[in-house]
Amino acid sequence: MIAIIPILFYLFVSIVLLQILYHVFVFGSLSFNKKEDPKAKRLPVSLIVYIENNEEELKHFLAAIRNQSYPTFEIILVNNASYDESLELIKQFAQTQENVKIVNVENNESFWGNKRYALTLGIKVAKYDYLLFCEPTAVPDSAMWITNMTSHFTLSKTIVLGHQRIEVVKKSIWNKLTRFHNASWAAYNFSWGSIGKPLFGNNKNLAYKKDEFYKINGFINQMNQNRGEDFYFTNTIATSKNTTTSTSKTSFTASYIKPSFENWTMGLKSQTILFSKLGFTSKIKVYIYSFTKIPYFILTALLLSLLYNWEIVLGLFILRSTIVALYSHKFLKHFQEKDLSLWFPVLEFIHTFTTGFIFIKNLLSQKKN
Repeated sequence: MIAIIPILFYLFVSIVLLQILYHVFVFGSLSFNKKEDPKAKRLPVSLIVYIENNEEELKHFLAAIRNQSYPTFEIILVNNASYDESLELIKQFAQTQENVKIVNVENNESFWGNKRYALTLGIKVAKYDYLLFCEPTAVPDSAMWITNMTSHFTLSKTIVLGHQRIEVVKKSIWNKLTRFHNASWAAYNFSWGSIGKPLFGNNKNLAYKKDEFYKINGFINQMNQNRGEDFYFTNTIATSKNTTTSTSKTSFTASYIKPSFENWTMGLKSQTILFSKLGFTSKIKVYIYSFTKIPYFILTALLLSLLYNWEIVLGLFILRSTIVALYSHKFLKHFQEKDLSLWFPVLEFIHTFTTGFIFIKNLLSQKKN
């Protein structure tokens, strides 16, 4: 036991240095990027809205879409075999708006409830070259949402990643954990999107040129998968050359998730399952940091309890904590989540071990199957 302590100490030092470098060179691209000031392009845009039993959310969502301050855009409402009153609501909305198209998808044996099939039909009827995607569960934060998202398009930047935030519920630890998880994944994605290839996209706030869809024959290679179409599709087509991000608060969409332990862990499980199906390079970009945090916490506690080089261990702990807190505060502020900064040490600890447990559980479940 005594002989292995020095090895654990050097492992601890290596992990601390790795995490500091990750924050500086990866998260630093997001945390300290310049404030956005894109020029409005006023490009004609096709807004594609995927709808599946969203009766409760549609009224508020459609009002936000109606209030968009943008000169030329069409609204394509894709109703995927909803069994509630969604279809009736969008028909009523279409009667009040001239720029609305309804794509009503009925179930069939080949594509029963298939989201990719429904979205493909929506894309095919779009008359404009630039596509913007959203869903009723993610309401635009601003009347300038379309303006801001489309302002990032250039001749070379044909994919724009937007942010979907989670609405704040005061005095709820589950809401804080859910928002922390969401902001953390956004930080990974936007940071790597700034310095290289992004990890994934989110159809609750995503834009791209139609040509990008047809370059890889759309969702043809993923048609048998039920969900994650935006996740895998963007991971396939996005590069450092054709992709940009929008971190302006007027480009955000907002979703309400009922605060609960079940909803928080469900989000963690869904993200873990989706991410597990990405390529090796994408996994390494996240795992090299996220999975060194568990041994970091364990080794810190072990070495301090043994008082082994405790001055160095404590010094590195304080250094790492200070740098992580600084960079995290910056990117949380970007995503309008700065209230989480005070809770960061607690949220990071809980999130680290819970995510690790879910990852291992999912891995063992895959091996059994």
